Amino acid sequence: MSPQHTIHSTIFATKNKELAIFGKTIDQIKKKWSEFVSNVGENGLFGENGALASLFGSKNQNNILSPETLKQFDEFKEKFNSSSLSAEALAEQMENVDQRIIDYAKTCKNGEMTTEGFKASIDTMSFSAKAGKVALQALAMAGNMLAMWAFTKAIQLAVTAIDNYIHRLDNAKEALSATQSELSSVGKEIEDTTDKIKELEALDPSSLSITDKEDLQRLKDQNEELRIRQQYLEQQEKYDLKKVADLTKEKYNQKYGSTDNDTIDQYRALYGKKQSQPAYSYLRGASAAYNTPYAPEELKGVTRESEALANLIAQYEYYSEAKKTAVQNKNTEEIEKYNGKLEELAQKLRDDRTELQGFSDDLAATGETSPELDDIASKLKLIDELLLSPGQNLVNLINSEGMSETKQRLIDLADAGKLTRDALSANFSEVDEYLKQNGLTLEDLISVVRTYKEELSNIPDTAETFSFPAYEEQINDIQSTISTLRSALD
Repeated sequence: MSPQHTIHSTIFATKNKELAIFGKTIDQIKKKWSEFVSNVGENGLFGENGALASLFGSKNQNNILSPETLKQFDEFKEKFNSSSLSAEALAEQMENVDQRIIDYAKTCKNGEMTTEGFKASIDTMSFSAKAGKVALQALAMAGNMLAMWAFTKAIQLAVTAIDNYIHRLDNAKEALSATQSELSSVGKEIEDTTDKIKELEALDPSSLSITDKEDLQRLKDQNEELRIRQQYLEQQEKYDLKKVADLTKEKYNQKYGSTDNDTIDQYRALYGKKQSQPAYSYLRGASAAYNTPYAPEELKGVTRESEALANLIAQYEYYSEAKKTAVQNKNTEEIEKYNGKLEELAQKLRDDRTELQGFSDDLAATGETSPELDDIASKLKLIDELLLSPGQNLVNLINSEGMSETKQRLIDLADAGKLTRDALSANFSEVDEYLKQNGLTLEDLISVVRTYKEELSNIPDTAETFSFPAYEEQINDIQSTISTLRSALD
């Protein structure tokens, strides 16, 4: 049998009266591709859980050892260790032996097979080793240089297609930028040629030389060509803008589309009870809180380990409330622990905010007025309320009328690092009480004062406190002059 026939029969066959490629029907291949594309968006291309892993089978399926498999291994081990049969020969004799047992046995001499070694071989089987094995088997089947070239070319094309799929939004943005740049360049050329045409047409027609007339006609022809080119580029720009908008919405929805109140409530449920109002509301000054249990409809797929925005929000609320309790109990160790956790979560929320703002900017730049823009705006507002409300509300409190007499002293002490807990409770009781009610520390207050120093600056009342001693004489002279003028007019 020829190598070509072997390759053909290995790749193409029939399965249940359907055409099969590498043992898979067309429907199975379509399903596998759909799973692969979905996995690219969720887990990326590479890595143990990456999309390519789905092409070589499930990690869980390959690494799970059922009781039946372990029982079969024990029987195989006993016969293999007490005989001189090869792994293949014994497997053929026993029939229907798990391929993983055979693969492990090939690495052992008779008498050396162990259960621990078998389990270790299963646990250490990496994705790269499996993928490499499949690739080597495929190359071995090729049998000649042409088949090897075709296989390599197919892999290159597949990798390129996958890379283009992953970076399709970036590629679309680059295409849009190139179109807009060319459109701008063509517009400038039209302006330049139009100016030259006007210069020549402004001359006395009888004074134009043959060369001038030829130049004028050439410029008009050139301008016409440029305008046609401009029209095509404008159409291309519309297409590119729509593509960028569609891909931006697709990418946004993949990562953030599921973040809504119901999803956040499902994550909140993982952390027990909560206030009847969102945790960030107490950072805006709310003092009344009532513990009520969560009652989400569905918790499937929701885990504490998730990096989803909904989980970050739920965690930030939870640890903010935990810190509040620690502050009220004066538990400095717990306060420090929760401060560290809140800062870690705050950085992740800031990263998400940056990405969300990028989506918003990209959609706005395309002229979109889609629902996604409003949805992004609500998420940005929610993150801002979580992260910025504590500082802004302290600013409002310190700037309130009740603090007018003591504000500047508080600012000066905090800014200089001389504000102590005793000084705060003795001289600024209103601020001290606010911090206790809202789970904020003295360090939080000092940080806010330094961050919002300009907003807290003590602007005096010009009508009452400003004086102009340096200009008093000039003012008196002006008043005297005005009096003289009035007398003269009378």
